[in-house]
Amino acid sequence: MIQKQIKFRKLEDFLKSQLNSHTHLELDMQSYDYEDYCSLFIVPEEFEINEEELQSLCSALANCSNLQNLTLYLGVNWIQDSGVLQLGSALSSCKNLMDLTLCLEGNGIKPQGAKDLGLALTNCPKLQSLTIQLSVDYEDLCISNEIGEFGAFQIGSNLAKCANLQILTLDLNYKEIGCEGTYRLCLALSKCLQLKVLRMYLSYQQARPGDSQSKLRIQQSSSKLNKIKNLVLKQTSF
Repeated sequence: MIQKQIKFRKLEDFLKSQLNSHTHLELDMQSYDYEDYCSLFIVPEEFEINEEELQSLCSALANCSNLQNLTLYLGVNWIQDSGVLQLGSALSSCKNLMDLTLCLEGNGIKPQGAKDLGLALTNCPKLQSLTIQLSVDYEDLCISNEIGEFGAFQIGSNLAKCANLQILTLDLNYKEIGCEGTYRLCLALSKCLQLKVLRMYLSYQQARPGDSQSKLRIQQSSSKLNKIKNLVLKQTSF
């Protein structure tokens, strides 16, 4: 029997709910109207979740002991690395989590935040399907995620420790991890032995000045992914 996701758009409603009863959950805490954003590229003037509210959200998530499926929209909330650390700690408590979607675009996440997120996911032993979206660039607001080479590699190397991961979608467009960062990420992901479906979007990466081997590195990156023996679907853009 397919379980229906319970959706919350207001934090207070989620906090008042019976937390340990949730198995399939969607939390939409984005600080912008998604339809307006897509059609008009409207960016809000104020962020929605403050530090206290984020703590409450993470504390509540940690108490969702039966959670199996979570979709969390936290786009443009300026949670930064400290917020990612809190979120990761909450996710680490969700031991039954199997399907996870994290939309964290426009949050000022740096390499350390990417590392902490990756480490947290290794504590979800049943995780089979994962989507991480960090891609949308809000350069004018100075809140774009800038995980860099190190952050990308840390995500990949930690995901390789998720023994049951079968479906992975990574949206890192505009993250400027560079050709070397792309290669290191792919090298790490090639060790995801159970991976069957991989969708990875790394367009608009900037090659470092003087990087004459950038094209070769991209080719090598793709070839590394071909070594995943169980892979039946691969969609990538470099």
